[in-house]
Amino acid sequence: MAEMDDLLYFNGVDGATGDYETPPLTLEQLSKVAQGGKVEKPVSGPVNYIPKEGVDPKDLSTTGWGVIFAFADQDKTPAVREALSELLNHRRAQAAQNKEHYYKEYIGAGAYRPNESKNDFLARHGAGPGPADPEKVPYYLLIVGDPELIPYRFQYQLDVQYAVGRIHFDTLDEYAQYAHNVVMAETQPPFLPRRAAFFGV
Repeated sequence: MAEMDDLLYFNGVDGATGDYETPPLTLEQLSKVAQGGKVEKPVSGPVNYIPKEGVDPKDLSTTGWGVIFAFADQDKTPAVREALSELLNHRRAQAAQNKEHYYKEYIGAGAYRPNESKNDFLARHGAGPGPADPEKVPYYLLIVGDPELIPYRFQYQLDVQYAVGRIHFDTLDEYAQYAHNVVMAETQPPFLPRRAAFFGV
């Protein structure tokens, strides 16, 4: 069986099952599909994409929250972190209500290292395969950085177990504006009524 790090993941979800529309494939399987062949869906037991038992995914004080910076970008990290401080302070207040270590900043020696796999990163921080355990690594993780420095491959691998997002802006002002907007959206009443539009194509 292929290692998880050797699999390629594709966008798209099966609306009926919640599984990937296209199952994760090895490079060899993808090559076979590209040549007109078919790949049988692997038969396996259920995969748990939620945190460990007893952790409420809607409550940051039980799931934890963390931010991952790039070690290769550490000369710019302090300024970016300062620009994001409004959001980081907000998340710290939410995640560290019960336990201080449920809020983590992976910065400096703890940051993402060049060419590091998901498994290597998690092992370095005391975590491994299986449901996310906020005692080790928070369930919610925000990657801050250029995809050249923290590759999408790492993000997609990490997203199998964790709820992962990413931001990358060109200027510090954009980071600060993003942080301010997120905090305002969560702490202030909405300015406009919510509306939905449906249309057919």
